Amino acid sequence: MSAPGSLPEDLLSGYLDGELSPVQRAAVEQELARSAAWVAVLAEITDVRARVRALPLPEPPSGFWEAVLDEGPRRSRVTRHRVGGPLGWIAGGAAAAVVAVAFLVPSPHHASPSVATLVDSHATRSSLSQDPITQLAPIGFRR
Repeated sequence: MSAPGSLPEDLLSGYLDGELSPVQRAAVEQELARSAAWVAVLAEITDVRARVRALPLPEPPSGFWEAVLDEGPRRSRVTRHRVGGPLGWIAGGAAAAVVAVAFLVPSPHHASPSVATLVDSHATRSSLSQDPITQLAPIGFRR
């Protein structure tokens, strides 16, 4: 285990993979030169990696690849299904209701009074000696 303030041990994995920057690599090599614990952890990681890589590849069950290759073209075709009868009428009515609600319900994003009108009227009334930002602040609190 690494001592507080030293390098994190996950750098050892990057060290083995050759993914460290030159500065990180030098720091890991320096830590390995002075710490027997780090050398032991590196040896353990190397051993575990070798054991995992030596595991046999699993074989798929009999007929797996044939089923995959046989189903491929059928899955890629687009098929259209018509929904008829009462279910079709209900689905169509529900879709029409959603569209009607979307267009008929007023949007709550309308500012009243118009901010552009207030800014224009404020610009004509304000003097250069006053702070315009402070005077505009109450506009944001009107409802």
